[in-house]
Amino acid sequence: SQSGAVPWKDEGVYLLTGGAGGIGLIFAEEIVSRVKNAVLVLTGRAEALDEDRSARLRRLEASGARVLYQPVDVTDRAAVIALVRGIQEEHGTLDGIIHGAGVIADNYILNQTENERKTVMAPKVKGLINLDEAAKDVRLDFFILFSSLAGGM
Repeated sequence: SQSGAVPWKDEGVYLLTGGAGGIGLIFAEEIVSRVKNAVLVLTGRAEALDEDRSARLRRLEASGARVLYQPVDVTDRAAVIALVRGIQEEHGTLDGIIHGAGVIADNYILNQTENERKTVMAPKVKGLINLDEAAKDVRLDFFILFSSLAGGM
């Protein structure tokens, strides 16, 4: 079921930051629908997932993927480095990163306070820097980023 049009591959190992949020789960479902035996490591700030998200992850596993959730704050450099190293040690590789972490603030950017902007941007920007540094020696097939800032202006 592999197609040249998608970057994921059978038995690929993928890290999805903010992976328990909406965009992370959409990508997890897409990967699982296209390839066999993928390993998906989803991260988020929550220590544990609510029942709805846990059920969605179980459905992904029922499709043949191995799905792991790890609570990680992507703004914590040491935690991100340990996460990337741990994935490589446990699974022998890391094939791609989808960086979807970022807090959704229910306010248009023009109306946001400075604190709200910092809260939204820290996981995106500092998380990106930490992931880039942690994976600098990893031969990734892809590193996908999202920006709500550009789309909101």
